[in-house]
Amino acid sequence: LVWRFTERAFGPGPALWALAAFNLMAWSIGSTALIQTDVPSTVGLLLVFYLLLGVERSSASSLRSATGIGAALGAAVAMKYPAAIGLVAIVIVAVHSWRRGAASPARCALFLGVSIVAGALTFIVFVPGAVTDYELFELALRYESTKATDSYVPLLRVWRSLVYNLPPWVLATTAIGLVVWIRRPKSVTFTAGLICMALYFAIMRPGFKPDYAIMFTPWAAALSGLGLWSLGRTWRADGPRSVARAVLPALAVLVVVAGHGYSGWVVVQRYAGDTRYRFQHWVEENIPPGPIGYGPYPGLQFDWSAPREPIGWEFVSVYEKPKWIVLAERHYQALVRFMDDPTLFPQHSSSVPGARRLLGLTEQDFQFYEDLLLGERRDFRYELVEELLPLDVPLDKTGKPVLFYRRLDVEPMPLEPRLPSALMDR
Repeated sequence: LVWRFTERAFGPGPALWALAAFNLMAWSIGSTALIQTDVPSTVGLLLVFYLLLGVERSSASSLRSATGIGAALGAAVAMKYPAAIGLVAIVIVAVHSWRRGAASPARCALFLGVSIVAGALTFIVFVPGAVTDYELFELALRYESTKATDSYVPLLRVWRSLVYNLPPWVLATTAIGLVVWIRRPKSVTFTAGLICMALYFAIMRPGFKPDYAIMFTPWAAALSGLGLWSLGRTWRADGPRSVARAVLPALAVLVVVAGHGYSGWVVVQRYAGDTRYRFQHWVEENIPPGPIGYGPYPGLQFDWSAPREPIGWEFVSVYEKPKWIVLAERHYQALVRFMDDPTLFPQHSSSVPGARRLLGLTEQDFQFYEDLLLGERRDFRYELVEELLPLDVPLDKTGKPVLFYRRLDVEPMPLEPRLPSALMDR
């Protein structure tokens, strides 16, 4: 798709270079093996712009094109809600088609309407809960929006997030390609795409992470391809042929080796530091095969995001009071947030003393977490033995903290229970 998009935008020469640049962007390579919604969302949105390039060359009159564009946008938005900025580009291309006389206003309006309807229907296919359980969908939408806006990432970390996706050798050629693009006749679709990328960055800027920059990779690849192709043509026309024959292959080999080495390093880092992988190793090293209690969670997260027990171990209910209990912050963080602010989930909770509730969690679950996380030890007499904390490595998802508790079968009880480091200030 990167090839076809760049070829349609700039021609086959830049498209070949774009593929070379894209294969040196390590973060996208490492993300393809993970359940990473940024990758399919980027693919869907790029398909929207590829189809819009075809509309720009003809007119906004084909309802078949409108259906395809809407379906691609709906799928992209289902994977990552901010992909809805693609609608801005659809409007721009449709208006441009009308302004240049390629389609009537009524036909352009019909084109937009069909695109929106096709997008909405495709979105519902991927996210049926938007219709069948709108309240839960709205809650999930609020939760997703807070992830990007609740925290403000310093500018230096934003830069690091960009560089993880677009290493210096790609950023340099992207800048060259941008200069070349500015000096040549403009494609309305490509211009609309860059506008959408700027809007996307503005939306995601407060909590910007490396994952969020995946959306930029095909655009950087296309511009890099244009820049490298232009450099090659200039060198062939003006540079000494003997020098070109000696230097260009050496530079190409150097960039490829450096790029693939960097890609390998990033992929290893993505897997080595995640607390879910470290969880399995710690269990195998320290806990005999058998049952492990796993803390209840409210159902805001999917089960596949939790640590997985190794073969020979089995997660059981904490109310069986096994010797070992494991708590994953990704599954109790909603409860901790609710305990801090009981108004957070008004339609799905109750803060009545003795009858607290948060989705699937009951008063019994609240008391369980207070016994362990806050060290109250009323019914659950356990001590915190180990904390697996995220490592300070360039990862988008280093995993949330994982806590190991061991049942206290001795008397007297330790006077001061050890509390999780994340809750020490409570």
